[in-house]
Amino acid sequence: MDILLKQFESVFGGQGSSYYWYIGVIVVLFTIALIIIVFKSKSHDFTGEIEQLRLISESRKEMLEQHLQREKELESKIADYEARLARLEQKR
Repeated sequence: MDILLKQFESVFGGQGSSYYWYIGVIVVLFTIALIIIVFKSKSHDFTGEIEQLRLISESRKEMLEQHLQREKELESKIADYEARLARLEQKR
């Protein structure tokens, strides 16, 4: 570890370079923390969007079930009317 520190000091100018080292570490940690905060807020938004999509999907499913139920009712009415029509034609 001392070897790395000596190489770092020799590159950045000896004794005064330790301040630059600490400032660099603080800047890097601050940047990492900022990136984590941004991604956490984005992921929270995605969960909200997923929840909205799930609710929309459920409402569309309910609408489809209602439509299919109405279609079955209409088909049964048509079958009743066709049966009535067949009976009326037989009476003639």
